[in-house]
Amino acid sequence: MPCNDSSDQPTYHWLPALLKAHALVDKAVKSSLENEAASTRRRPACKKGCDDCCSHVIPVSAPEIAGALWQLTRRTSAGLRARVQRNLHAARGRACPFLVDATCSIYPLRFMACRQFIIFGAPCPGGEDVSLTRGGDLLTPDRNLKLKAFEQLATLYGLRPQLSADEKFLRRFIMDVSPPMQDWDFARSETILLQLEKKMLCYRGRDFFAPGLAAPRAAS
Repeated sequence: MPCNDSSDQPTYHWLPALLKAHALVDKAVKSSLENEAASTRRRPACKKGCDDCCSHVIPVSAPEIAGALWQLTRRTSAGLRARVQRNLHAARGRACPFLVDATCSIYPLRFMACRQFIIFGAPCPGGEDVSLTRGGDLLTPDRNLKLKAFEQLATLYGLRPQLSADEKFLRRFIMDVSPPMQDWDFARSETILLQLEKKMLCYRGRDFFAPGLAAPRAAS
């Protein structure tokens, strides 16, 4: 599918699909939390001010970045926005630039990886990668609902329905289009919303990928 850059005015046509994907992830998390509470009585260790996971590798797609920027520019105060903008233009590789005073500045539009990263047992101490040290304490969101969320995200890339129906391909696809958040070049962040509006978000394209990142791999 060729890119189309005919749009000149913001329409945020991509936002409903992103919000639906977020809602599906939230529903997947809620369902699994209810099952955990009923079967094991385990409760999440995550709480307000717990931000160690925000310095880990966070896979993020271009539509999610655009959603975060939309939230930042349209739903946050000028003071908070200025602080985040300074973070965005700082050196890459640090903690999430949207984190301010141990709080997510774009929480309603936080990334899909963040929405489902929930830990049971003890809170993770600084620097711990729970997926390596105690993977059994990580929540596993409802599989079917999570796949539906992936399908919603894939629609923004023009992915054909028959490919979205292939679970193995869909999971690989989402991984391919979600480089680590810390590798994004946020000096270009002001162009992301404009490019998305112009429908320049194309699978195998490089428009949204930080310099040095490979484009998504082609489907075999």
